[in-house]
Amino acid sequence: MQLRKVLATALGVERVVVTSATVEGDALVFLVRPVKKERRRSSQCGIRCPGDDSASGVRRWRALDIGRTPVLIEAMAPRVKCKTHGVVVEQAPWARPASTR
Repeated sequence: MQLRKVLATALGVERVVVTSATVEGDALVFLVRPVKKERRRSSQCGIRCPGDDSASGVRRWRALDIGRTPVLIEAMAPRVKCKTHGVVVEQAPWARPASTR
C-alpha cells in the first residue's frame, strides 16, 4: 500500500490524494487534492459544474490530532459556476460547506 493512501486513511479523508506533508511550528500540514472524479463539484449540491476562475486561494481545515500534534489539511479552493446556486467554492470531499479554519 502506498504511503499516501495510508496517510489519507489515517487522516480520515476519503476520495483525496495526499501530495505532500510538512511541519509548520508544532502542526503537521498535509497538502491534498480531490481525486479527478470529485473535482469541479458544487459545494452546495454536489453536482458537476464548469470552473469559474483559477484565482481562488488555498484553504485549511483542522483534522483530528495525532497525539498532541495538531493536524491541518490544506487544499486549493477554486470556484465553480453552479446552475442552481451561482458561483460557489468547489466541494471539498472532507469538509462541510463554509467550514474552514
